[in-house]
Amino acid sequence: MGYRSDVAFVIRERPLAASNNGVSLFVPDFLAIEDCFDKVIVEPGRDILYTASDVKWCSGYGVVDAVEEFLSLLDGDSYLFIRIGEELEDMESNGYYHDNEYDVGVVRYINVENDDQ
Repeated sequence: MGYRSDVAFVIRERPLAASNNGVSLFVPDFLAIEDCFDKVIVEPGRDILYTASDVKWCSGYGVVDAVEEFLSLLDGDSYLFIRIGEELEDMESNGYYHDNEYDVGVVRYINVENDDQ
């Protein structure tokens, strides 16, 4: 099965190119490359959201390369990408769009169940 990750990325409705020339970029249909996403929201007037759970997310896979290449073209304020791997320390975050409408972010906490004392 191999190493698996959970991935989420949100892109502004009209993402700006990293060249800062005010050009808005067309967001590709990543589902056309591979249908590995759990949730996809692509609606006019809204931010664009993709999430995937328990996926193999590494360079060399078509959809991974397409997402990484597209996000590299964007201004950092136009997107937020988060990948959490199986290992506790394995987390990747790119982009600065933290005030997105879906509140995409990472939450860490310690969970204690069945504390009978």
